[in-house]
Amino acid sequence: MTYNNKNIMGRHAIIEHIGIISSYTEERLKKLLSAVAFSARSTILNMKFHTFGHGMGVTGVLILAESHISIHTWPERDNYSAIDIFVCSDNDRLNAAIAVIGEEDPIGIMSVRIIDRSVPTVI
Repeated sequence: MTYNNKNIMGRHAIIEHIGIISSYTEERLKKLLSAVAFSARSTILNMKFHTFGHGMGVTGVLILAESHISIHTWPERDNYSAIDIFVCSDNDRLNAAIAVIGEEDPIGIMSVRIIDRSVPTVI
């Protein structure tokens, strides 16, 4: 079977990050992800974060009218953070959101994969 993904519903950035962001407190991560959402011109509907304890990571999610942004940090595991940015909008908004992460830690190591989210149709 061959699939046609012309009906793109959104774009999903999967970001692997090594750097200082993994050591951020819950409050600092809330500010960072809020800035990411603002740069994507997205509307924050709700946010929920959980800190795992001193020296451990934080998990957080922003529920957006346009989709979601999430982060999971492991400062105890090589300063690693996993960040997802899923937006139902154009490339410019997604690229602006990704740029905020890069600007936050310009010496960090960041790998970005972008996935088109769409309903596949058989052709």
